[in-house]
Amino acid sequence: MRKRAGILFLFLLFIISCAHNTNSLEDSMVQITFFDIGKADSFLLQTKNSNVLIDTGEEKDGIEIAQYLHENNIRGLDYLIITHFDKDHVGGAPIILEQFQVGQVIQTYGKKSSSYYDKYLEALSKKDISPTTLEEPFSFTLNSIQYKIFPPEKTNYKEKESNNSSLVVLVSNKNTSFLFTGDSYEERIDELLTLDLPQCQVLKLPYHGKSIPNLPDLLEKVNPQYAVITCSKKNPPHEETIALLNERGIEIYLTEEGDVVSISAGENITMEQVP
Repeated sequence: MRKRAGILFLFLLFIISCAHNTNSLEDSMVQITFFDIGKADSFLLQTKNSNVLIDTGEEKDGIEIAQYLHENNIRGLDYLIITHFDKDHVGGAPIILEQFQVGQVIQTYGKKSSSYYDKYLEALSKKDISPTTLEEPFSFTLNSIQYKIFPPEKTNYKEKESNNSSLVVLVSNKNTSFLFTGDSYEERIDELLTLDLPQCQVLKLPYHGKSIPNLPDLLEKVNPQYAVITCSKKNPPHEETIALLNERGIEIYLTEEGDVVSISAGENITMEQVP
């Protein structure tokens, strides 16, 4: 019995290692890792020859993300995208900028008076990087994977100014799409509802799964099959959000239960939770 349990354990380790190994990715594949870093955002998008990081979690998370990159022989990033300047999105950026070569940094317009924002600016200066601040949609393609980044349409919002200044990133691989919504709140979601967005099989839910009045409209528009929520046991998603997703038959993945790894080959998507 113990021998069988040992064999099963080794088999599970093998499956997990394969999920994180991009050497086996074909040219038409993209692998996305949604990091388990509590109520904070960071997502690594890998193809056979490219690496993109969306957000960096808090300062302590930057250490964990950097370790993951080193362990997976990632020496540089083609793009670092900072959706907005709350500490749970930009806090780890100085560590990433210090330890890795970064081709281009894309950021929102919003500024924030905080020590972690100051550290981010200092790290950019040390590496002599001039970030691109988006005012218009921006697109690029890496290994046939298409990225489109939508900036906020206003320079001030009635409430939650920082959250509503979030960049929103659409990642498409042939007939599959992923939508990363940062901490978009009600006014920003209204803007998304006016965009020509495709069906997105995977939606990174806005604002850590909080209940937002027009979230049902966003779900109706992009019609996701899977929802990923960045959260922790201390900061869980709202019950109303979970009920809404269950109502629509959307499969839910919570990062508090481990990294979520998704692979798109262009026609279909696989999802796996890695404890």
